[in-house]
Amino acid sequence: MSLRAQSKLAVALTHDRIELGVNDMRVQFAQFLKSEDGAVTVDWVVLTAAIVGLGIAVIATVADGALGHSAGVGAHLTAQEIATY
Repeated sequence: MSLRAQSKLAVALTHDRIELGVNDMRVQFAQFLKSEDGAVTVDWVVLTAAIVGLGIAVIATVADGALGHSAGVGAHLTAQEIATY
């Protein structure tokens, strides 16, 4: 077989491999789009983010009142006299 024929054969085989790779990628991409596993993951991420956001909102709302009450309790305890005998 001549060098030119070998070169043409190598190019043809490479082209066939590329075609197979592209088709394989198309099949895998189609399977990925049909799969619902990713959708469940996205749902859990959204739910977790909502819970974290709700927790931050509750802490921000309650923090000022809690600090005010703790200052009042501290002042009350400081004003108490301890009887020593």
